[in-house]
Amino acid sequence: MRHTKYCFLDKASNTVHVGDFIAYGSLLGRCAALKFGKVIKIEKVSPDWDKSKEEWHIRVIGVEDWQPGWRPDYLEKSKPGTLMYPDRILLANDFIPEKYKEVLEC
Repeated sequence: MRHTKYCFLDKASNTVHVGDFIAYGSLLGRCAALKFGKVIKIEKVSPDWDKSKEEWHIRVIGVEDWQPGWRPDYLEKSKPGTLMYPDRILLANDFIPEKYKEVLEC
């Protein structure tokens, strides 16, 4: 069962909506990374194995800003991904760099 939600609270108790910019943790090879992204869908989903539970599914498009042979000018929109833990996300509307916004807006 799916229930579409239009907002959730981030780690700092800020309300995040579809269309907002966020910062979130990501795995980069064997290292932790911090990525900027844009929320494209928010919903709660009951997993097939336990219909009594609900899990967050927060669809985001992120910005890839690292590649092997690191280039400081490299920015590319990533494939959509799903985040499941709102308390590991920060609303970034006020501090996302303009060059990341431009990548996510096109």
